[in-house]
Amino acid sequence: METEFYIHELQEHSRTLFGVRPEVFNGALLHYKSNTITKTEAKLLIRAFLTKEVK
Repeated sequence: METEFYIHELQEHSRTLFGVRPEVFNGALLHYKSNTITKTEAKLLIRAFLTKEVK
């Protein structure tokens, strides 16, 4: 089982961990309900957010 981190902690280090600005991180996790998440889950949500078609 992967370690879960508080979202605000990952957001503070989003450039280093995921290569995205904090604003992008926040957008990707906008509708995420929990206050903790694994790095893998966050990475998947960020990737989905960045490849989402703009309407």
